[in-house]
Amino acid sequence: MLDAVARRIDAPLHLVAHSLGGAVTLTTALANVADTKSIATFEASPVFFLRDRGATYEEMLAVSDNFEAGERNAARQIIDY
Repeated sequence: MLDAVARRIDAPLHLVAHSLGGAVTLTTALANVADTKSIATFEASPVFFLRDRGATYEEMLAVSDNFEAGERNAARQIIDY
């Protein structure tokens, strides 16, 4: 849908999104579907599209595993990511 909006506007987009919308926005920007001038996301979880980017995805899975295991400092690992 974002690509259809971009075609209609025919100008660089400033994308602002929250949560899953942030992930969709980041994925769209990476796919070069729209001419994107800027992106602002809040609470976006981009882990799902990191799968094809090797070590980064593995690092994120390790953070998730540590959190699920109850490690007290697991959240700090993601803050500095």
